[in-house]
Amino acid sequence: MTDWALIVEQHGPDVWRTAYRLLSDRDDASDAYQETFLQAVQYDRRQTVGCWPAVLKRIVTARCLDALRRRYRAAARIERLTGPDELAESAPAPDARAQLREAMEQLRQAMSELPPRQAEVFWLSEVEMLSHADIAAQLDATTDQVAVWLHRGKRKLRTLLSARGTLTETLS
Repeated sequence: MTDWALIVEQHGPDVWRTAYRLLSDRDDASDAYQETFLQAVQYDRRQTVGCWPAVLKRIVTARCLDALRRRYRAAARIERLTGPDELAESAPAPDARAQLREAMEQLRQAMSELPPRQAEVFWLSEVEMLSHADIAAQLDATTDQVAVWLHRGKRKLRTLLSARGTLTETLS
């Protein structure tokens, strides 16, 4: 029998940090946090879990990427209704923090346009710092497949960010 109180106590802070880092919104992160543990309960009923941190990071990353996709689809609909000029006028004056937030937002948006596997692998590898072996185990794939997904994801992110005029050296 799984001790969920202990799992939430031990791994909840990491799940929250991942959700908030990806979504940058308390309400969305809270939803992703809850969905993660609900899905983890279902996952635990189907199979034995060997590494809770990796399983939880994979689940929360997938939930957050889904939320980002919904967010950007909704924003695109709103932008079509209001027009891009109206949205640009309300933007704050640029400074270092605003530029960093904008760059992170563009990364999030670009990640929402990646195929799901590529986005998951990119986040788990480059942000959560999971090894290719850990990612492969969570995705029921080989380390070679993980490397290919990561390479393709980085290449697509480079293209998307370059088209937006925001290309970071971390994708090299």
